[in-house]
Amino acid sequence: MIHWWSWLAGRPVLVHRRCAVTSEHVRESGGGFAIGSFPEFCEALDMLLADPALANTMGARGADYVRRHYSWDAVCGRFMTLYGALEGA
Repeated sequence: MIHWWSWLAGRPVLVHRRCAVTSEHVRESGGGFAIGSFPEFCEALDMLLADPALANTMGARGADYVRRHYSWDAVCGRFMTLYGALEGA
């Protein structure tokens, strides 16, 4: 997903609120804003441009979220847990 690349580059993301998947990632990570209209987009963009510390913090939160949930170790760990559960069933 494109927002993961932005987060790994340390940048916050703006996603559409109607996309349940990206909105949930943003909500869980604190790595950006889920927006629903052009005025909200402009407001969020203005906020990030006016406050680089906020943008950096949100980008760092997103990067941490991707590393915790979607690194090779995290993904392989979930597969191994699933495999172990299926093997024991």
